[in-house]
Parts: sequence; C-alpha cells; structure tokens
Amino acid sequence: MIILGRKHKFKEFELNQLKKISPTIIQIKYRDREESEVLKELSAAVKKHPSSLFVLNTKAKVGDEIIKYLTNLHVKEHKYTLDIISIETLMERYLRKCYIPDSH
Repeated sequence: MIILGRKHKFKEFELNQLKKISPTIIQIKYRDREESEVLKELSAAVKKHPSSLFVLNTKAKVGDEIIKYLTNLHVKEHKYTLDIISIETLMERYLRKCYIPDSH
C-alpha cells in the first residue's frame, strides 16, 4: 500500500489493521515538496514494492505529472493492478470508520 500525503495521521492501531491487508505500507510526504521529487520517490516505491492499493491522503491538488504516472501504471502497465482511493474510502472500507475532515 502506498499512501500519498499526510492529511490523516494514522494511529498505531490503524497501521496495525492496515498491515493485515498490506504488510508493506509506504507513506510519501507530499506537502511543501517539488512534484518531480515526489514523483521520483513514488516511482522508486512502486518499483521496489508493486502495490495494488494507492491512497490519496492529501488536501493539496495532486500534480498533473503524478496523475499521468498513476494513470499510466493503471492503464498501460498490465503488471500492476492499481486501485486508487481517497483517504475517506480507505477509512470506511478497511478501518470501518467514518472520516470527518477538520473543516466540519
């Protein structure tokens, strides 16, 4: 599982639950970084740990190059089965929680 951003900061028990689904969890910081730097780290993470689950966990707009890269993995590279979900979906589907953002 690859998690992009830190909108939600996971508690230890949440990470333990997620490790039952995916033993390897890679969190990539997104805020205050150049898109090319994030893309490089993301690409290295995918090559080292091909993941079937990618979580968008950021308030910031995800850059076009990252979206293009993920789309390419999902559509053109048949060796990856990629499910791209939001943090809200992850919380509901895998942690059985309702995510309520700070703004509410």
